[in-house]
Amino acid sequence: MVRLLIDDFSNGHDDLFLKIDTWPSEIRIADSYFLSDFFQVRGGWDESRPPTEAEVMQFKRDMAVKLLLFWIELVETADDETYLPFDLSDQYVGAMHLKKAWTGYATTLKVTPKLYGCGEIADGFIGRARDGDANWQASTQFNIPAGEWIFSKQHLIEGFQWSIDRIRALP
Repeated sequence: MVRLLIDDFSNGHDDLFLKIDTWPSEIRIADSYFLSDFFQVRGGWDESRPPTEAEVMQFKRDMAVKLLLFWIELVETADDETYLPFDLSDQYVGAMHLKKAWTGYATTLKVTPKLYGCGEIADGFIGRARDGDANWQASTQFNIPAGEWIFSKQHLIEGFQWSIDRIRALP
């Protein structure tokens, strides 16, 4: 199962946790900071005052749910290959790369310095991600490449839906 967890008490940095619950298990940490730019959404609070902590937490949750719904849409409409953006940095974009395999999708973690989270938007992302100039590379953590996993479409969507349900149930 692949799940997305969120840390409500951060400032938009190191607050998204991508958890891959199969062997080899993997946890990746990313920022929610550029999600609102990616989806071209602004906070719904009154701009004449700073947002409350509760408003900021709810907005981060809403953006995480929006990302998960985007992933579900990408998986449901994927043909042979797709990218699920996860780590939107001002220096790169990290994504789960799904490539059709005989029992589902071979899934790896990739990163490209050719796309930037601070300037990337959801509309048209897949076209830019599939562009040969994107130069995707294996994502590493502590100089160790991530593994490769096989997930069915159903198991991916179940994990994403589980994440949505947990985020929406937060107080």
